[in-house]
Amino acid sequence: MSCGAAIGALAVVAALPGSAQAASVHANSARPGTVYSYYADCSTTGAYGYVGLTTTTNNGPSNKWSASFEIKDTLADGKHAQARLVTTDATGHQHDWSWHYNTSGNGVTVVVDTTAQDTTNGIVNLGIEVARGSGSTVDNTCTNWVF
Repeated sequence: MSCGAAIGALAVVAALPGSAQAASVHANSARPGTVYSYYADCSTTGAYGYVGLTTTTNNGPSNKWSASFEIKDTLADGKHAQARLVTTDATGHQHDWSWHYNTSGNGVTVVVDTTAQDTTNGIVNLGIEVARGSGSTVDNTCTNWVF
């Protein structure tokens, strides 16, 4: 999938829980000093997730996006944290991308890299969904849109 957003000059800002910003160096990043064009994060009971995004092409809505997730389990309850991209295309259809899991336990952050592109209808909105769950059961979620 891809997204159609112009990327301007980069600035350095710190990420705050539940925030979405245009350019960032994520202060608590597992990759200190990494600059992303866009980012979003959110927190729900037992799980925190962050996604840093950069576009790898300049084709408007059909851009290819690189996404770097940080997924943290924040509760010692035997359940796992998970995160995924959520996007909407030019027709208004929402796409819920595949979940990425952290099954390493409470206090552990895992980093997952992936890409997203929609060459048919493009990506016009992009965000992160974070959840706590067990197996295929999702107990609670939060969503934060970048744009």
